[in-house]
This record gives sequence, C-alpha cells and structure tokens, in this order.
Amino acid sequence: MQNGTKDRWDKLDIILRPVGGFLTAFAVAYVGILGSQYLKRREATETDRQLYIELLSKRQERDTAFRRDMLKPEIEAVQAIGGPIQTKMLNMELLAANFQESLDLGPLLKVMDQQVRSSTTPRKDEYKRRIEIIAQSIKTRQLVTVGGQQVSGDFVFDSSDLQGPPTIDQDMRLPSEDLANLPQRHFRVDVLEVDPVSQQANVRLTVTERKDKRKQGFPELDVLFWVSRFDFPMSNNFSLSHASRCAVLFQDFYNSGHGGAVKILLAYFPEPSEDPVQVLKSRLAEVK
Repeated sequence: MQNGTKDRWDKLDIILRPVGGFLTAFAVAYVGILGSQYLKRREATETDRQLYIELLSKRQERDTAFRRDMLKPEIEAVQAIGGPIQTKMLNMELLAANFQESLDLGPLLKVMDQQVRSSTTPRKDEYKRRIEIIAQSIKTRQLVTVGGQQVSGDFVFDSSDLQGPPTIDQDMRLPSEDLANLPQRHFRVDVLEVDPVSQQANVRLTVTERKDKRKQGFPELDVLFWVSRFDFPMSNNFSLSHASRCAVLFQDFYNSGHGGAVKILLAYFPEPSEDPVQVLKSRLAEVK
C-alpha cells in the first residue's frame, strides 16, 4: 500500500509539474502585460499633461500680447502729463472694467488721484468720487474671487490722540472643507497713524496661531505698513503657512471735526490654485 501510495503521488507530481510551470509563466506574462499597460497609460497621461501645459503657455502668450496691445494706449493716456481729465477717467474706467483681476491698477489709480487733486477743473469732486468708486469696485470683485473670510472694523480718532483699542482683534478659521485641518488664527490690526490728506493709514498686523482658547503661540506675522484705498487683496497681501494669505484693506475715510474715522477690512483666504491643467480645462469649458 505504501508503494502504491508513493506511485500515485509520483504520477501526480509528474502531471502537475508542467502545469505549475505553465501557470508560473502565465502569471509572469500577465504581470508583464499589466505593467506595460500601466506604463502606457502613465505615458499617455504625462503626454496629455505636457500638451495641456504647452497649449496653456501659448494661450498665455497670446493673452499677454493682446493685453499689451490693448493696455498700452490706455496706460500711456492715464500717465501722460496734461490732457483732458475726462478722457483719462474713461481710460481708467475701461482698464478697471476689463483687467481688474489680471493687472494691479493701484499705481495708476494713485497717479490719476494725484492728477485730479492738482487740477483746476470744476468737476474735481466728481472725478475724485469716480476714482473712489473704481477702487471700491475692484476690491469688491477681488474679495469675491479670493473667497475666505472678511471682518471689518472702524477706527475713530482725534488728530491729537491716536491711542485706542485694536481696530480688529478676532479669531478666524477658513471654512472650506478641504482646509478643515488648518489651525485657528488670531488676527490683530492696530491703526498707528492716519494721514487725512492722502487718506492712508499706518497699521500693524499681527497673526498668531491659536493653540487653544486661552493660549496663543509666537506671532507668525508681525508687520508695520501703510495702506491706502488703492491697495487690493490680490496684489497686496501677506503669505501665511498652510497655503493661506491675508490682506488689510483701507475701505473708507470720514472727516469729523478735528479727527475722523477709518474703516479697515481684513481678508483671510486660501492660496490661489495655479494648476495649469485645471486652469486650461476651466478656460476651455468657458469657451464651449
């Protein structure tokens, strides 16, 4: 019986050995095919990505050339010494209506504001108000674009005394779901000086990560700077950790007796995404 049992196993081994070799070869070939297909798909994806980037680069080059041809006459007209203020205002409004997100118009608005203030036109007050409306419109549109959170505060001051509590003193956290793990931050804005003539404010911004409800860590950001109504969130902001940014904006100025009031707004928003593939896809979708 023992010899018979051994004979059967020997026969079974003889039969299954080539089958096992065949299965092993089949498995190796199958894994090779899967690996080859994966590499082909990855190569195709990378090729598509490079194509998207190349198309986007060419699109940006065309856009840049178009903007250069479109913007040059308007910018030169605004910067030119002399000339009718009405024509300059129309050029300024045209730039703000079409390029307020792709071009920092703050310097041009400052030049325009200086020209209007030094002019003798009887419509000076009207032009000053139109410049303020342009600046406020740009800020409003850019705040909608960047998203995030905003909080405002009023600082009432006397020309002989600028001491007072912080204009903004608040904890803030970005509400987006994909940024839910970001730490809560404490923002403090102190107005140190106000220039009623140029309508600017010297402010101190302090940003600190809050460890818990009672304790704060060391300041992540502590800066002094001047801010005017011609500073905008997309071009005048501060980079923070965890892919986020913040900006202090001069919203409005009110004269009252020997002093006045300044309205300051703090914007806290995520870092803008610059993925070229997503940008190109969104632009192609808009075209369709």
